[in-house]
Amino acid sequence: MNYRFLSLGLFLLSSCSVDITPKAVGGSKSDGTVTLGYEYGQFDRPNVDMAAAQASAERRCIAWGYKHAEPFDAADNVCEQRNLYGTCTHTRVNIRYQCVN
Repeated sequence: MNYRFLSLGLFLLSSCSVDITPKAVGGSKSDGTVTLGYEYGQFDRPNVDMAAAQASAERRCIAWGYKHAEPFDAADNVCEQRNLYGTCTHTRVNIRYQCVN
């Protein structure tokens, strides 16, 4: 009976939800693009604050003289580290925004 609770507890702890706010990692004023990014581990379940990301991109675009920012359709997911079995243990995600008038 105790083993059931132990296994359930380990299962629940193995995939923790992590609150993430993407940070500015790049951009180009002349191209009118802003790149925000975040990283997470193999057992993390990222809960990404996309509203905060949008607001951050908007602030950067407005500072550059644009009116607002629109996200591109897809984000770039890159595996930064793999274990001996080839499983990705650390992922980096970049979200690009286009500054528009």
